[in-house]
This record gives sequence, structure tokens and C-alpha cells, in this order.
Amino acid sequence: MPRGRAARFPQQQQAILQHAARLFASRGFPGTSMNELASAAGISKALLYHYYEDKYQLLVAIAEGHIDRLTALVDEVDAEPRTAEARLCRLIERFVQEYADAHAHHQVLVQDIKYLDAADEQRIRDKERHVVDALFIRCIEILDEADEQ
Repeated sequence: MPRGRAARFPQQQQAILQHAARLFASRGFPGTSMNELASAAGISKALLYHYYEDKYQLLVAIAEGHIDRLTALVDEVDAEPRTAEARLCRLIERFVQEYADAHAHHQVLVQDIKYLDAADEQRIRDKERHVVDALFIRCIEILDEADEQ
């Protein structure tokens, strides 16, 4: 019978992602080895492979996780009953809060997405467009409200 996952599995997985994001941001995806990732996370290379099957899987998790958090912020703000201007201000406020702790993740998204295969890159870029479109839509809504006044 296979052994189940430890209760701390999700926390350890997130910690590994944080270390990987910092290393990828500073050294680039191709310049970072699994040995360096394991060392930065304070775990063995064998244990690292228990959490992520390869470096590519880490890259996908970092890039997609970051854009998914931004998408969730957009959706959360969209659900709030506010004026277009208030929604834009709230969206900017939430982005600033998110980016305060996500510099490395964003840098990986911007600089290392080119190492993803076409399908993964396209999926993540589509999510990015959703986030960017949300900002533009808020601006257009503000202009429309100003025209109505």
C-alpha cells in the first residue's frame, strides 16, 4: 500500500516554490539546478523530487500560481458592488498588496515563461490577458461614466 502524504505536504510544497522563484528570478530557469533548489529549500534532492518531478514542473507552478492569484483578485474585485472608479482603485490596491510579496514570482513569469512548452505558455498568456483586460475594462468604464455625467 502506498504511503500517504504528510500533513505538511502543501506547506513544504509552497516553501519549495518560494525558494525556486527566488533562484529562478536571480539565476534564470536554465541557470538553476535541482541540486541548488534542494539546497536552498534545506532538503535532499530525493525529497525535492517527492514534491516536484522536475524543474519544469516548478516553473509551471510558479508562473501559473502567480497569474492565478492575480486572476482571483480580479474576480474578487469584480464581485464587489462598487462604481467603476472604486473597482479600479480597489484592483490597483490589491495588486500592490500581492506584488509586495511576489516580486520573484512576477520576475519568473516575465523572464522565464519562454521556457514553457507552447500549450503551457499559451494557457498562462491567456490568463495574463484576462488580468490586463480587466484593468482596461475598468478604465473604459470610468470614461463611460464620465461621459454620462
